[in-house]
Amino acid sequence: MFDLEKAKGRSFALDLVRVAAAFSVISVHFFLNIGFYDQPMLGRKMFALCVIRTFFSCCVPLFLVLTGYLMCHKKLERRFYSGLAPTLVSYVLAGSACVFYKAVFLRVDYTASHLLRTFLEFSASDYAWYVEMYIGLFLLIPFLNIIYSGLDSKKKKDALMLTLFFLTVLPTLTNNFNLADPAWWSAPALGTAHRVLPQRWLSLYPVTYYFIGCYLREYGLKLKTRTIVLLLALTTLGFGAFNYWQSFGAGFATGIYVDWGGFEPCVITVLLFSLLGRVRGEKLPLALRYGLWKASDLCLSVYLVSYIFDTAFYPRLNEAVPAVPDRLFWFPVMTVCVFACSLLLSLLLHWVQGLLGRLFVRAARSAHTAAREDPERIRLGKARMGQIFFALCFGLAFALALWKCPYGFGSTDDAFYLTVPHRLALGDALFADEWHVSQMSGLLTFPFVWAYRALTGSMDGVLLASRYVYVVFHALVTLLFYSRVRDRGPAAAAAALSWFLFTPFDIMALSYNTMAMDLILLSGVLLATGRKPWHSIASGACLAAGVLCCPYFAVAYFLYGAVVGVRALLRRKDPDRGDGGFFAPARFLWLTVGVGAVSVLFLIYVLAACGIAGLLSSLPYIFSDPEHPAMDPLFKLQKAWWGLVGCHPIFAIVLVCFAVLLLGLLADRNRKNHRAFYLILSSLLSFAALAMFYPLAADHYYHAIMFPLIFVGATSFLLCRDRPWELFAGIFVPGLIYTAAVIIGSNQYVYALTMASALTNAASFLFLGQLLREMKERPDDTAYAPQLRRAAAAMAAATVLFLLFVQVYVKRNHCFVDDPPYAQDYQLQEGPGR
Repeated sequence: MFDLEKAKGRSFALDLVRVAAAFSVISVHFFLNIGFYDQPMLGRKMFALCVIRTFFSCCVPLFLVLTGYLMCHKKLERRFYSGLAPTLVSYVLAGSACVFYKAVFLRVDYTASHLLRTFLEFSASDYAWYVEMYIGLFLLIPFLNIIYSGLDSKKKKDALMLTLFFLTVLPTLTNNFNLADPAWWSAPALGTAHRVLPQRWLSLYPVTYYFIGCYLREYGLKLKTRTIVLLLALTTLGFGAFNYWQSFGAGFATGIYVDWGGFEPCVITVLLFSLLGRVRGEKLPLALRYGLWKASDLCLSVYLVSYIFDTAFYPRLNEAVPAVPDRLFWFPVMTVCVFACSLLLSLLLHWVQGLLGRLFVRAARSAHTAAREDPERIRLGKARMGQIFFALCFGLAFALALWKCPYGFGSTDDAFYLTVPHRLALGDALFADEWHVSQMSGLLTFPFVWAYRALTGSMDGVLLASRYVYVVFHALVTLLFYSRVRDRGPAAAAAALSWFLFTPFDIMALSYNTMAMDLILLSGVLLATGRKPWHSIASGACLAAGVLCCPYFAVAYFLYGAVVGVRALLRRKDPDRGDGGFFAPARFLWLTVGVGAVSVLFLIYVLAACGIAGLLSSLPYIFSDPEHPAMDPLFKLQKAWWGLVGCHPIFAIVLVCFAVLLLGLLADRNRKNHRAFYLILSSLLSFAALAMFYPLAADHYYHAIMFPLIFVGATSFLLCRDRPWELFAGIFVPGLIYTAAVIIGSNQYVYALTMASALTNAASFLFLGQLLREMKERPDDTAYAPQLRRAAAAMAAATVLFLLFVQVYVKRNHCFVDDPPYAQDYQLQEGPGR
């Protein structure tokens, strides 16, 4: 996971330069956001701010000089241009994050054309002008290198540097004075400077900095380190004093001398780059060098997404500290906080970018490989093209979900989900101030509500924001699930798409239903597919968080521990049983670490708020909650079952037919040679059930459409020669446990049962995929095996496609206790539902 060895070969100095450049950008934006440029330059605090602003004007130039330093040997060839792809992907992802923030928190109303134009105009992030400029510079790099390398002596290269300095840098110094006018001396900011040198070529400064980087790499700065430090300190102080004098009594004069291509940033950049380039990190801890390397790789995204945290943090600072000079003391706090938050968000975007890279770049290379006669390469190419197809389908599903968010109002449910976290944000305590049994899930949504109130100052529009956040969270869970099982091909893609399209009760919001199912799926897939301790720890953390949403699901942990214990005892009697795999004691212990970590944090939070006495005094009222009166669990399970049986007049016939099919399959000792026959029958039963529910799928039978695939899933698992026991134990069985738990813990009965079927479906798709793969590799030993296999595959595929079609239809046409989207014609204009 952590390639520490590779970190040894990295240039610590260049990583340090890149991070320093990103931090400098955030530092310059500090002045943009505190009102510095409108404040008169008067007093010591403003002088200090002026000096700091002057020093950090090296931000963009540092990036450009580093570009020349690193890319001075690039040649004009086809593969060179592929190097622009990471920059563009980073911009799109960072821009998407900024657009999402603007739409949800700043309430910018985007139309489809406006959204597209935003990205094309490089305004998705308000700081994306740099990307627009960098694209042009990048395209010129091979030609700039031809010019530079074509100069065969240092004198000629010196002439090039002097020419560019004369055209782009020197005019920013000479064209800022009017020495003959006495009035200019007393108020330079209000006077008019005389032009001494031509300045038409000032916008060529990116090329100048690029060649400076090339020159420094070849010749360096022939000064001692202590001389560079002294010069850097003196020039920073001198330039800062000059800028203070230029602006005295008025706002900061942002003349060309302090612009990115100006004389001051140029001098400071060359000195600082040369100084940082001499830093050696060999004696520093390897972990620190590794962390700096990873941070440097994220600097472009940090630069772009810092807009989010600038607009979130600085209005609070400006409100709390009204006087601009007093904000000087908040400079280190604000810049470090913005940088840290931007870095964390960039890490998340980097993970998404890596996933997209694996799906697209590798797939394209495999698909276009010349080694077509290599079966393994062809197989990999098909697999990766399948991943591209999944990415396209998932993108469409994600767009559909975002489109759906503003439609419908889930009656009391939609608002209730955010009631507990809102009360927590206002100071209420769990258990002490709430009796409802679902209150623990409010702790998971509390950070969102707290952040929303902090950023917007109210709860207006919080319901729509919650829906958008849910879509993003649900999408991330789906992608993580797919990344763990994508080696299973189309079955994994179908499982992930079906999972993403389904939302419990079709209420697209953060709730104890939606979060529980996502967290339980994550816990199961991490435990089933992971082999490292951190997989099990993360699984345990997800399991504990899922229990906060559905307390009865805690039984899954104890059942898992019991099975692990039994297997461990049996292994002591029979050492040849192996280490237990999924049920290995070590895996259970690491899972317990994750469960324990979340549990301890939860208890600390609860006890800090209400204490042990308050908790014990509240429990009797919680258990006697009139909204969820005590009832025999067996009665609840029976009521849910009979509700399922009666959900359609002839669905009971389908259930009886499947029971007969299952009994016949189990009694057939030669069933491994009749797999196609059983799969055709189970697929027909599932298809028939879906056909029954489809006419009213956008109304009464919304959850019911998720149940029929269990016929195919159970049949496929039993027919697999190499049964996927870990997926069965990690996803399918927890799905059944959650089904029972949510029935017992709620008053929804059949709706809870069919809702929880989505969990078992996630495993059923994978079972079906493995069975079809085995049938292709080892056909049934019957006279019509090829024909039956193709018929079984076609019938199973038709069932899966029918289910996905119905899910898309429902997502488009169904709103919980509300009219379909096409019939809604009124938009809420105020309050939480705005």
